Amino acid sequence: MAELAEGQGFCSPVRLLGAAASRSRVLAAIEGTAAVSRPGDLVLLTFSGHGGRKACDASGASSSVWVLADGSLWDAEMHEALAAFRPGVRVLVISDCCNGGVPTCESAGRSRVSASVLVLAACQADRHADGGGMAGHFTTVLLDTWRSNPHVTGYRAFYRHICARMPDYQKPNFYWVGTCDPEFEGQRPFTI
Repeated sequence: MAELAEGQGFCSPVRLLGAAASRSRVLAAIEGTAAVSRPGDLVLLTFSGHGGRKACDASGASSSVWVLADGSLWDAEMHEALAAFRPGVRVLVISDCCNGGVPTCESAGRSRVSASVLVLAACQADRHADGGGMAGHFTTVLLDTWRSNPHVTGYRAFYRHICARMPDYQKPNFYWVGTCDPEFEGQRPFTI
């Protein structure tokens, strides 16, 4: 994903791998990027790792979480970080983990996110990614789809091409957090 980003003209990516992918460093990287982003910018946020489900409030509702080197990144923390992006900033999240992408919980303050955050996730909520031990299958298919369809227009069409290459047991997910932006959705993927 870093090579794709660099090839498309994104600024030098921040790579947090292994022990460096701690909760504080991931949140600091998101918040630091939000601080320098301006309306019209495109931010690419990728995650490849374990995802899980945890109770997010006393009602029994559960939330998907990203499992980082030193613990889980919770819904409220992710939404607080995403809320730091200004309106008009486009944020593309590629999430290759179980349980459907960006941690979301109905009780969380989704309305505080005013940027346009488009999520392409490895699977649907409450589902497992990479069945049969194929770690990174979604990322592999996404990159192969990008290479074989260099002129695909629109994220929805790109998503459909990815879905067509995925096995029946793993259906990717496509959804918005914050402001839905049809213009962003219609742009050629990874176009700054």
